[in-house]
Parts: sequence; C-alpha cells; structure tokens
Amino acid sequence: MFTNDNVEITKLDENLFLLKETTRFTVNILAITGENGILLFDTGFKDAADDLVDAVQFIGKDVSIIINSHLHGDHTGGNKAFGKGLKIIGHLECKDELTSEGFEIITIDEEYTFDFSGNKVICIPFPGGHSQCDIIVYVPDLKIAYLGDLYLSESFPLVIIGLGSKAQTVVKNLEAILRMLPQDTRLFSGHGKETNMSDLKDYISMLKITIDLVRAEMNAGKNLQEIKESDVLTDFEQWGKFFPFITKESWIGQIYASYE
Repeated sequence: MFTNDNVEITKLDENLFLLKETTRFTVNILAITGENGILLFDTGFKDAADDLVDAVQFIGKDVSIIINSHLHGDHTGGNKAFGKGLKIIGHLECKDELTSEGFEIITIDEEYTFDFSGNKVICIPFPGGHSQCDIIVYVPDLKIAYLGDLYLSESFPLVIIGLGSKAQTVVKNLEAILRMLPQDTRLFSGHGKETNMSDLKDYISMLKITIDLVRAEMNAGKNLQEIKESDVLTDFEQWGKFFPFITKESWIGQIYASYE
C-alpha cells in the first residue's frame, strides 16, 4: 500500500493501519483513524521519525493522540516528530521520562478508558514483565489489542531484570490478559507477527515449560553457565532466533536471575 525507506503501511480494516518500521529490526506501530484524527500506538525509533511522519501523512490525517506501550527508544523515538499539542498517554511510573514541553501528558497506573472517534479505547497497565511501564491497549469495537513488548509473538521475552522486572511476572500478566480478552481478539506485539488468543495461550505454555526446565536445573545445583551450556532448551531454540540479542541463553539468564 505504501513503502518508504523505513516504513511499510498495511491497511488492516477501514480505519485500522499497521505501520511496520524496518530500521535495526521491525517495530509494529498501529494507527486508528477517525473524525478526531489519528490515534497512534507507539512511534518507533527517533532516526526513522521523518519516515514515520511521511507514512502517517499518506494515511491523510493528523496525529492527535499517542499511546506509548512503554518507554524504550524503539517505541517512543518518534513522539516529538509529530509536533506540539498532542496528547501522549503512558505509565505513571515513567512520568519524568514522558514529560515534555508542548504536549499534554496523561499518565496512568490503573485502567484508563476514553472515546476516540466512536471507538472505546481501554489502556491497562501491566508493569513488571518487560518493563515497569508496560501498558496494553484494547479496542473492543475493532476487536484488537496492542500488547507492546510484554508479548513478543515470535521470540522469548526480554525481561529488564535490573529495573525490577521478572520472568514470572511476564507469565502472570499474560495469563491475566488471556482471561480478560475475548477469544476473537486480534493481537499485535511491539515486534513480530499478528497473532490470536490461541497463539497467546500456546506462548504462555512455552514460557511455563521453559521456566520449569531451567528451575529444575537450578534446583539440581547447576550454576548459570552450566545451565547455558546444557541442552535444556534445545527443543525451543526457534524462539531465540527472531532477535540477535534474545537467544535461548539470554532467556535462561533472565529466568535464573528472576528466581535465584
């Protein structure tokens, strides 16, 4: 439909667009259009911001609201490129990082619902899995949910251990989402392919199995290096190939640090 150097647009529905930013790695950005302009879910890398603005202009409306699923630079880098006067919604835990002159900043630490061009939009905080600022967005009228990096649909998780996130919290949060969302919901991750609720259920099962396997090795007295050198996650190796920096060894390390 539209492609420039760093962004590809796919029209998913009448007022729903997927913008794939393809710089260092693919970042998924969603856009909902309506009489109120464009609601954007994340804004990608700063160095691709001009191409993102170009892509949004192709859609034909101005961005009025940005929801940041969390505060990492591959999801917030394009915020300022859309000019002042926008609303930006993010997690209260990251208020200081979000604050910027010329923007209306809305920070949340509980469920927040608003109307956008006749669509009910529900923002729900789920901190402690990927980061302390994770928010998912559910739009029931469109039957979609954007889960940011809490759910990497083709990869092991990336758990920011040093900032208090835990592997077990990823599982807990995803199980809560599985219970909460209807079965016909389309799921979009910050990175990776579109999936559905059945895929999410299978993903949670994979996480539980791999966590149990690593914990069994820990309980047997093995240290981190010994577990990494073992074949304990060989059957799940494909989940460590989507990103060069998220491997089965890194997932073992995240599990180990979460439970030691």
